[in-house]
Amino acid sequence: MQDCDIVYFGPETVFVLEDLTVPVFQKQRQGERTVCYCFDVTESQMRSELAVSGASVSASRIATLVRASRCACEVRNPQGSCCLGNVTSLLKLFETELVSSPH
Repeated sequence: MQDCDIVYFGPETVFVLEDLTVPVFQKQRQGERTVCYCFDVTESQMRSELAVSGASVSASRIATLVRASRCACEVRNPQGSCCLGNVTSLLKLFETELVSSPH
């Protein structure tokens, strides 16, 4: 997916990376991706918080703000949907990596 420049396509329309004004989660290199477009949270920021304190403050903040309807995912997120699915998946991945890595 990351090697393909096509981001969106339809019967008569194709959008490539250079057509967009923000990076797309699925098209960015793992470890450097923007996870939350509304609150400007990156994958590396969440990973660092988890490694330092055992919890991601950013992930908690995102969830709280989404529940309070303070996000604009349908406008800001290139997926056109809420980022919480990506946030949750990454947290599980990072937690698994921390548990399985030797200390």
